[in-house]
Amino acid sequence: MKMSFRARLSWQTAIILSATMLVVFAYTWMRARAVVSDLTQRVIEQTADQIDDSINTLFDRAEQRSRFLAGLAGPSSSFVNEPLDRTRFQELATQMLELINVSPEFNTMCIVVDDTGEYVRAVRLSNGQVKLDMVVRSPSGSLVRTTIRRSAGLLLPGDIDPAPPSDIRVEAFYRSAMQTGELVWTETHAIEVPGEPVTPGVTCATPINPSGIDVVGVAYVDLTLTSLSRYVTRIEIGDKGYAFLSEVSPQGPARIIAYKDPNRLLVTEGSSMRIATVDELGDPVVSKLFDYLDTARPLQPGATDRVRLKVDGRDHLAGFLRIGGGTRPNWLLGIVVPAEEFMGNLGADRNVLVMFAIIALLAGIYVSLLLAQRIANPVRAIVSETKRIRSLDFGARPLPSTHSEELEELATAVEQLKTSLRSFEKLVPAQYARHLVTTGQEAKLGGERKHITIYFADIVGFTRLSEMMPPEELVEVLAEYLDVLSGKVIEHDGTVDKFNGDDVMAFWGAPSLVENSALCACVSAVRSQEALRALHIEWGQHGKPLLGASFGISTGDVIVGNVGSRERMNYTVIGDAVNLASRLQGLNKFYETSVLVSETTMLEAGDAIVTRLVDFVAVSGRAQPASVYELIGLRDELTADDIRIALLHNSAMAHYRERRFVGAADGFRTVVAERDKDGPARILLKRCLEYTENPPGEDWDGSYRVGSK
Repeated sequence: MKMSFRARLSWQTAIILSATMLVVFAYTWMRARAVVSDLTQRVIEQTADQIDDSINTLFDRAEQRSRFLAGLAGPSSSFVNEPLDRTRFQELATQMLELINVSPEFNTMCIVVDDTGEYVRAVRLSNGQVKLDMVVRSPSGSLVRTTIRRSAGLLLPGDIDPAPPSDIRVEAFYRSAMQTGELVWTETHAIEVPGEPVTPGVTCATPINPSGIDVVGVAYVDLTLTSLSRYVTRIEIGDKGYAFLSEVSPQGPARIIAYKDPNRLLVTEGSSMRIATVDELGDPVVSKLFDYLDTARPLQPGATDRVRLKVDGRDHLAGFLRIGGGTRPNWLLGIVVPAEEFMGNLGADRNVLVMFAIIALLAGIYVSLLLAQRIANPVRAIVSETKRIRSLDFGARPLPSTHSEELEELATAVEQLKTSLRSFEKLVPAQYARHLVTTGQEAKLGGERKHITIYFADIVGFTRLSEMMPPEELVEVLAEYLDVLSGKVIEHDGTVDKFNGDDVMAFWGAPSLVENSALCACVSAVRSQEALRALHIEWGQHGKPLLGASFGISTGDVIVGNVGSRERMNYTVIGDAVNLASRLQGLNKFYETSVLVSETTMLEAGDAIVTRLVDFVAVSGRAQPASVYELIGLRDELTADDIRIALLHNSAMAHYRERRFVGAADGFRTVVAERDKDGPARILLKRCLEYTENPPGEDWDGSYRVGSK
């Protein structure tokens, strides 16, 4: 697609500026994203490490409390093989109360006697108070729950709960601790305390094994995940970021055990409560994260992974860390942060950068338009000059000055080209030069056959004048006359071939076609005579010599092209019609006429001109005689008398051609009587009188042979 220099420069400048700013923007954006990404990773890793440390600290504290309770419950050294002594329950309750008061993260502390199922327990209620109770066997052998109350600073047995207590020994964690003799952790489960809301939690149980051989009971603590959720949600991760804990179990779907909304951790199933799975939590970001975990590589304990998620059209940055494992709970810590938390300022910076880029781009385009205008105006002027040159308009016109050295050189070169072409136009036919320039062709040797009209013009009396005037003045006079003759040729679409001294050779119909070339040549001859007569008026006032001109015009098929050598050639025409035109111009002197045309020219010019048959001449250098006609003028411009005389002459010529010389003589005599200076009529009258006395032979064809040009 073509466009102006100004538009192209502006467009290219805009592209360069856009590309540059795009690269800068992309680099800046990538670096900013890298910085933000690195910052996000650090925040996630630091938060994960902080929570991991805190949770592992809870694990450690739970294990320490569980082991401490197991140590407290051990019998005296003298009775190491005896079962736990329930008489110590009140003492143990006092110690458990002190221990649970300084351990707010724990919900339950309990010591269970294996032989009897008796236990002493401290439970933190939802109102923050601690409830102490113990279960002992009655004389009848049944288990009875008794509340331990405070009185005067002492802990004493209180009311008996009529509801039968549950047997802790049937719990899975209890059996596991008894069987392995090692500390055990449970999976997350719903912790139920009579009269209290069900809460999710995890249990750490330690066997009571003072002798190192027999396990006599189990001490355990319950770590409620409600408090863990509160702890996790207190970790600040931006304005909308949050952390959560999930428990990964190979036996079933992952469950959420700590979340910013603890009320969503439990779901009702029948008459009981259980921990909610990931899908039941109703958090699409968490669900999306676990979908990713299902397809990602296994995460090693202690390693932090990071992923970018798009949920509901919003980007989220997430990280996760595997916690625990081994004997401890197999938990997965997740951290979710909306990308806008970290990318918000980056987005604002991006908008500022984009705005700056747009302003810079517009400023660059504006400057480029001004620059392009300063360059385009001189270039446009030079282009306009080249178009004029293509139309052979070589007139001198000053080009606008520029501040560019290259454009100044180009303008100078254009002016030099115009000067050269003006000289070129004067040395070769103008029409041919125009043809070469407009078609872009190169002049080559050779020609082609064309049907054209050839024109020869000669300045009458110039030879005599050349003997009388100095050469310098003679050249000036000749130039004036030739300017008139060649100017009329060009004005009427003719091609000036050459100047032979005081002769002008021209033709119509080459190199470009001309409609009715014969008529154009005749009109040019008539207008040339008119221009010479106008010139004589001015010259007569200044005493300059007054000269006339004679013309010979012929139409026919000739060869038009370049003749000469490959280094020096001349565009011209060659053919019989050329020779005939030259001979016709020469016959003007013999017949005392101004314009003689061939029969073909007369016929092709048509009714627009008025002619008369002058003679049937066998010219020098031509075997066949030719009918010679005098151009009287253009029909619309002649008087009726001019046309009548021409008709009278042609009537006499008809008698002449049919050997009726007496009748022909009468006709020519009438013409001479009216116009005594009519050359053709006088010549033919004289010839008729001679033929009347001495008729020509029987082989006479009406032609007259002229021996020289």
